Amino acid sequence: MAARHHLIDRAPSAVWAVLEDEGLYGTWVVGTSDSRPEQGDWPELGSSITYSVRLGPKEFTGRTVVRRIERPRTLELEAEAGPLGSARIALDIRPWGDKTLVTVDEHPLRGVGGTLL
Repeated sequence: MAARHHLIDRAPSAVWAVLEDEGLYGTWVVGTSDSRPEQGDWPELGSSITYSVRLGPKEFTGRTVVRRIERPRTLELEAEAGPLGSARIALDIRPWGDKTLVTVDEHPLRGVGGTLL
């Protein structure tokens, strides 16, 4: 996996508001079709959501847990995808003029994803 940078034409507070809304997880995570709360108050430390991913006619369910949060700058997640393993997703949010620079750093932790890279 990799680190990517995105310059978003919104203030950091607007970007952070999207990250804090568990119902919007499926709009910013590629491949995710819907999400719902599982445990705790998203995105508090240790809270989690479940999500669905559709691949053709098949649907898979995964789980994402908040592993670190430092509002309004850092959110680190562990996305668990059953037999496929899990990945660390770290988001760094920084003001960039009147816009926001978001760095997304994703790396496999366990499972098939880690052995393929």
